[in-house]
Amino acid sequence: MRKLASEFDFAKLIDDLIKKTTAHLSHVEINQPLNLHQLRLSPSDFGVHNMLWKTDGSTIFLDFEYCGLDDPMRVVSEFVMHDQNYAISDTLKRYFLDQYKSKVNLPKSEFERINILTKLFFIEWISFFLNSITSKGFEQMQFSNSNFNLDKHIDAQIIKIKHRIDDISKYESNYS
Repeated sequence: MRKLASEFDFAKLIDDLIKKTTAHLSHVEINQPLNLHQLRLSPSDFGVHNMLWKTDGSTIFLDFEYCGLDDPMRVVSEFVMHDQNYAISDTLKRYFLDQYKSKVNLPKSEFERINILTKLFFIEWISFFLNSITSKGFEQMQFSNSNFNLDKHIDAQIIKIKHRIDDISKYESNYS
């Protein structure tokens, strides 16, 4: 953990990403919450690991413990950035977005937030990974997995953090 902290200034990294992502937005745009009519029901954990495909081709969605009203672009950003979906090809992510756009009744202006939210999801996932290598994160993992290997877990999380940091610098969204 100390080695990782010596390699990256996470406070600066996060601050820089937020500033860069929101630089073109006004103070009002940044702080203006969406109106209730703009919100949509969101599972807030939208990944392929929470989907089952039936033999008739239909899909069943699972795991709604964090479900609530949210920005409709969260689903798209979540699908693109979710740890369980991260390795899905850009082509398939683009297909998902095209299908989403064709099925939901939202104005084009709503989709302009995808780039902003997707970039900010880098911060969320880096935070998740960092949290999982804290003592509280270890306790949760040990409680839920009797075969938990601390060293392997830390190594895996550090790799994920480094990949996300590398991807931030080369990320140019093609999901809008």
